[in-house]
Amino acid sequence: MARVTNLQELQAEKRRLQAELELQKAIITYDVERVKKKFDVIGRIKAFFGAGNERGSAPPALKATANIGIDIIGGKILKRAGWIARLVLPLLAKRFSSSLLDKYRAKKQKLVHG
Repeated sequence: MARVTNLQELQAEKRRLQAELELQKAIITYDVERVKKKFDVIGRIKAFFGAGNERGSAPPALKATANIGIDIIGGKILKRAGWIARLVLPLLAKRFSSSLLDKYRAKKQKLVHG
């Protein structure tokens, strides 16, 4: 900061400091919002279980449950199958169940909001 010798320099310095203050306020506000979003545990839990899920996809908890069921049942059914079948069939079943759940969710929301 240079030494202020007249009124114009003082006013210019005041404007510069006000602009710097506004910039710092904006940076702090942005950082606070990022921290709030990062620690929004309730929001993440709601999103995981599908509460407030407005788009047509099924909640991740439902998809995870279906995938676990496919793993358990597929392991028992495919116990004596070849390694290719044990690898490919569960992947196909998981993909199919995921798309089926998404379609069901979209149709359900279409009826509700329709």
